[in-house]
Amino acid sequence: GRTQEQHGVRDVGQILDGELPTLAESFRAAGYATAAFLQNKLVTRETGLARGFDEWQEFPGEARALLLPALERFLAQPRAKPLFVYVHLLPPHAPYQPPPEFAGRFGAPKGPADGSVAFLGELAHRQPGAADPHVAAMRALYDNHVAYADSLAGTVAGLVFARGRESSSLLFLSDHGEAFGQHD
Repeated sequence: GRTQEQHGVRDVGQILDGELPTLAESFRAAGYATAAFLQNKLVTRETGLARGFDEWQEFPGEARALLLPALERFLAQPRAKPLFVYVHLLPPHAPYQPPPEFAGRFGAPKGPADGSVAFLGELAHRQPGAADPHVAAMRALYDNHVAYADSLAGTVAGLVFARGRESSSLLFLSDHGEAFGQHD
């Protein structure tokens, strides 16, 4: 492995050097079937990260809801090789608009604090403290979305460990969280 400083991909639009090996290439070289299912529109074939994947499916924007059914169909297929699957879910990234069953769990939108990317940007610009009512509202909306993300992760785990794959390994990673003035 390499740090982002070593491999040079730190910002949106940068491309992984074709000479650097990927995790998927390593798994494929070890005899694994490899697949990726992605909701993040920033992780595309063009980034160089698709190298080594036998199967690469992108579900950006409104197509995000199609990822889990596609993953379920893929995992249901019999195969002789062990399997390495990369699943990239977008929640809990903004906008914080989970399905209705998660929308009011910790709070509802209040005034301009609507869970949007635009209002999150306004908060970042103003840098109010954690006690600001708009910050508290956005934190509640974020928590609603985290609950939704947890549910999605549970669904992925259920799919992975189903149908005789009980000895599988599963690793969840996160790229960042939101602080909402909690580090003041």
